[in-house]
Amino acid sequence: MGELGEMLREARERKGVSRAEVEEETKIRESLIKALEEQDYGVLPDRIYAKGLLKNYARYLGLDTSEVMRLFGEEELTPTPIPPASQA
Repeated sequence: MGELGEMLREARERKGVSRAEVEEETKIRESLIKALEEQDYGVLPDRIYAKGLLKNYARYLGLDTSEVMRLFGEEELTPTPIPPASQA
């Protein structure tokens, strides 16, 4: 886990909430929160979507959104490859 993911996880833990509680309060799916904290950006549809989720999550956690977005900008997003359609 990198710097950004650790920052998110630690902020959530300091707030004393589980990922499930974050989902309930923010409507961000728990699986996406996990992906953000583990910096597993390949499960997210695209960079714009990831930025929106990250900004909302950072705001909820009380983090400096400018700093979070700066760190995110330094990350390399690798989309999950889509396998070719099978030819029957």
